Amino acid sequence: MALVSAPPAASLDVALRGFLDSFQALLEGNKEYLAFQVSLLVQPDLKEIVRIPVQGRAELLLQAMVEMFSAQGCDNAEVLARRFVMELDGLTLHYLAVFEDLPLDTMIDRLFDNYKDYGK
Repeated sequence: MALVSAPPAASLDVALRGFLDSFQALLEGNKEYLAFQVSLLVQPDLKEIVRIPVQGRAELLLQAMVEMFSAQGCDNAEVLARRFVMELDGLTLHYLAVFEDLPLDTMIDRLFDNYKDYGK
């Protein structure tokens, strides 16, 4: 299971839609495995063991999002990327561990709508 990255694109809405479609496919195709990983994060005895790999994946995702927003001429690309990743993390946590019937398609579409117009 590879980390999803943002594909190069001529516009932010195309890059963002491509990333979110790939991310959604990753979540849906690996839900049980990813939910298991989330459960490890809250286990006191295991938290330190999984912290470094989780931190590494988070940094790769953040860097990919900074690059995507920067490439599209977004102001404050790093801040925008951090906010996007935080929202994506919340959506992911709710999908994997909180709401069994979370409407993932709708939530992904709302996330897209929130960010699609930031590019130039």
